[in-house]
Amino acid sequence: MQFTINLNSEGVGAEKLTEVVSRITGALKAAIEAAGFQLTEEIISGDQAALSAFLPGAEQAQTREAMVGELVAKIHERGLVAEDLDELVHECKSSEASDINNSGIDGQARFLLAANNYDLEAALRDISEIEPSDEN
Repeated sequence: MQFTINLNSEGVGAEKLTEVVSRITGALKAAIEAAGFQLTEEIISGDQAALSAFLPGAEQAQTREAMVGELVAKIHERGLVAEDLDELVHECKSSEASDINNSGIDGQARFLLAANNYDLEAALRDISEIEPSDEN
């Protein structure tokens, strides 16, 4: 969904924007509370401690981003470029692929759907090009 609001010198566009934001905020609050969560004024105002308690994953995401930043800094510090990491990344993903393949057809199907952004038709096209092995 996309909104276009033209701002003019009388502030009419700003009033409309405020109205739209207010309706969206109200709908989000209702959906969150319908899911059984209680929004507090601290959460709504963006208090970091309240947000961390309400969304425990948010703190972990910030920690992960800080670790990414630290690793990137060390990579640059060592004078490495993206191509220098290619083999290491390939080894890591190869290990992941092995784990997926060892998880059986269910795990492989989950991966293939995710790899195709849960587009079943795309995943079906991918498997339609595979010939059954003699092991069947």
